[in-house]
Amino acid sequence: MRSLKPQSLDKLLNGQRAGSSAVIEHARLLRRLTQLVRAELPAACAARCRVASVRDNVLVLATDSPAWSARLRFHGPDLVRTLKRRHGLDVRSTRILVVPPETSLAPRVRQRSDISHKSATLLREVAAGLADPELKIALTRLANRGRNNSD
Repeated sequence: MRSLKPQSLDKLLNGQRAGSSAVIEHARLLRRLTQLVRAELPAACAARCRVASVRDNVLVLATDSPAWSARLRFHGPDLVRTLKRRHGLDVRSTRILVVPPETSLAPRVRQRSDISHKSATLLREVAAGLADPELKIALTRLANRGRNNSD
């Protein structure tokens, strides 16, 4: 029975687990196919696609937008013929997937919000009358965010 425990990425990538070398070899195959496909496409299309997989002699290409998907679909029949003739690949058709690019979300930077001059004055007055020194400091710090203009 196979263990369901997570395997370290290092073991997986270095082939120390049965079957992992097949995963790496599959990734290399997809990279080589991507290079072949890109070499046969116009430069603009080539830059916007990659081979996602090959299933049942169908070459699955991925691109990042519907517009490029339409362009790649247009080149599909010629690409199939060229891959058969020049490279001996048994590909019957192409399928195009739209995979939006991954966006990295930058951490949100909290913007310091200013308070009105009137509110700042009120906070200072309240802080002056407090006995708790920590609360007094906190309210004074908050009051210092006040705008210099009168509202």
